[in-house]
Amino acid sequence: MSWEVSHLESAGIVELRLIGVVTGDSLRDATSEGIRLAVEHGLVRGLIDATEQVKTGSMVDLVELPQLYSDQGLSRETRIALVLPIKEDLHAIADFYETVCVNRGWQVQSFRAREEAIAWLLAGPGPS
Repeated sequence: MSWEVSHLESAGIVELRLIGVVTGDSLRDATSEGIRLAVEHGLVRGLIDATEQVKTGSMVDLVELPQLYSDQGLSRETRIALVLPIKEDLHAIADFYETVCVNRGWQVQSFRAREEAIAWLLAGPGPS
């Protein structure tokens, strides 16, 4: 599997780890599972750790994600921190994802370090 989803209970964060080659289908599946977990536990903090990702879906796949957030009932209070891939040629598409989400009213910010991402998440609202 090219992704893992977990609940970091002590911090009230849903974490989605993207690993290796992440296709559009696996990106949608991972996102749906992360949203399900967030809605189930009333969480408004999401961490996408893409450090181990080496390939991703297309820009079209990324454009569809904010609609998935809305369709599956993710709270608009949710903050999503994206830890950038180590592979620098993926940074432009990560920036594109961030821009698409922000333009659609979602609070998304990218970071180079996991610690910075978690600090930003914890500075915002917590679980409902």
